[in-house]
Amino acid sequence: MSKLFAHQFSRRTVLGAAMFASASWLLKSCGSAPDTATDASSSGEGGGQFVAATFPGTTEALSREKLAPEFSQTAGTQLSLVPLLAFEQVARLKASATNPPFDVVLLDDGQTNIAISEGLIQKFPADASENTKNVESAFLSTEGFAPIFYAQGVVLAYNTEKIQTPPTSWEALSNSNLAGSAGLVSMNSVLGTSFMVELARTRGGSESNIEPAFSMLQEILPNVNGVAANPGALLTLFQQGEVDIAPMWHNDAAYLKTRGVPVEWIVPESGLVGARYSMNVE
Repeated sequence: MSKLFAHQFSRRTVLGAAMFASASWLLKSCGSAPDTATDASSSGEGGGQFVAATFPGTTEALSREKLAPEFSQTAGTQLSLVPLLAFEQVARLKASATNPPFDVVLLDDGQTNIAISEGLIQKFPADASENTKNVESAFLSTEGFAPIFYAQGVVLAYNTEKIQTPPTSWEALSNSNLAGSAGLVSMNSVLGTSFMVELARTRGGSESNIEPAFSMLQEILPNVNGVAANPGALLTLFQQGEVDIAPMWHNDAAYLKTRGVPVEWIVPESGLVGARYSMNVE
């Protein structure tokens, strides 16, 4: 289970593009990047390119649009992106520890802890990055690994044309009037596990007592029209009108809105839970 943190994010929270700009800002000042890219030629997937894992969906899209061009221009090498969920990245690293398939992985706190305990990632070369000193101390690793550069909050998104009364809590997902309207995401994703923890808290449970979430899920299932394999696939269901209400990352909901989808989102009464991410060197 990923470690979670709760903050009251504003709706003006910086979105994905700015977060990835921050990552590029940090990486481009790291003098070792070009050498690492050269070393990547020995990687199973590298072929002489710098290979970075990313998440499917808007994270991948923003990586390709914002991060890849700037990195390639600065480092002088091509950036190859491999879209995978965090647990899949760690699984691949464990399966090929002597010949890692990535140069950089994008992981949440929980998967980062696993990767550290398994000896799968290296410490961040902070002395080679002139911008590290400008990172807030709360986002720096006390163990010397990569700093936090990216965060997402879990919100309840809904189609404003189909749902006239804004929901206020996760309980809305079990409303019988929403039969066939709800969407969920696989618990393989951080979004899925975070959502389940919030369901548990709604019914008196916690991260260590998840059973109430499964009880509440039984009430929600009659309304569910689709369970997406990952957050990116959930966006597709929403955009195609297959689902009208779903737990979603706040930046994904904002992305849909920029695409003309009639979507709004609320922070449930229980508060906003989020996940933090870092880009670690393999």
